Amino acid sequence: AVVFWLAKATGEGYLWIRDLDDPVGRVIQGTENASLPFWSPDSKQIAFFADGKLKRVPRSGGAVQSVCDAANGRGGDWSPSGTIVFAHNPYSPIFKVSANGGVPEVATTLDATRGENSHRFPSFLPDGRHFVYAALPAVQANLLQISVASLDDPSGRRLLLGRTSPRYAAPGYLIFARDQAVVAQRIDLSTLTMVADNVPLADRPSVEGPFAGSPGVDCARDGTIVYDETDRRPTDLVLIGRDGRPIKTLLRHDGAVGSPVMSHRGDRLAMIVDSDGVGKLWMVDPTAGTE
Repeated sequence: AVVFWLAKATGEGYLWIRDLDDPVGRVIQGTENASLPFWSPDSKQIAFFADGKLKRVPRSGGAVQSVCDAANGRGGDWSPSGTIVFAHNPYSPIFKVSANGGVPEVATTLDATRGENSHRFPSFLPDGRHFVYAALPAVQANLLQISVASLDDPSGRRLLLGRTSPRYAAPGYLIFARDQAVVAQRIDLSTLTMVADNVPLADRPSVEGPFAGSPGVDCARDGTIVYDETDRRPTDLVLIGRDGRPIKTLLRHDGAVGSPVMSHRGDRLAMIVDSDGVGKLWMVDPTAGTE
């Protein structure tokens, strides 16, 4: 099954769950305003952030429990031993807390010498003690430092550079986005070092998650990988009158665009175009229909 966030027509957002062999999903009651869900190790519970709290709810729905305060979460993971690691706001290290509730404790240390101001989207390795996470700001364009720490030692150790936070996949790989692909790279779990080269798994994933470092991909224990593809549908730029009716189509662009802005004279249109995962500014002549 997969769990995901979905907004209703009223604008309210809830968590939904869907079995992979069932085309119909269902809403999980009690998850209003939820974001960034993650599973318990036995897949019976779902943790999520909502209303300034880290919460948990049975996958079938029911009573929602508050685990601890989390003002504006940036991802988490749940270990087999019952410890949750999470980032409770955009400018925090990783914290750890019992899944049954309690006072969070610091689990990583921001490295001021490297200018780190945020650790986020942790993911446990198989031992349930070590976890990988992303550090901000980016050290290169579209590349974040991915490090590993443990519940026993908050000092981070650098592993690799990736466009998104990684997720572990048996029998010994980290799955993440690099450039314009979902890739796998083997990790030596005994030495916690990356070995061998990246192996491409899928081309041009959608890695424009809601927050920098969002994983963009997840893995089940049986090796099943789920990720979003880039929306390749064409975009129509349509001129709308004050009465809300379309006047004419200015241009059809082969791909996704955003933030269109018309010049004051109405003779030029600026827009942001997704170019291999990087936003670029394009100019449109609406009269000639050229860009």
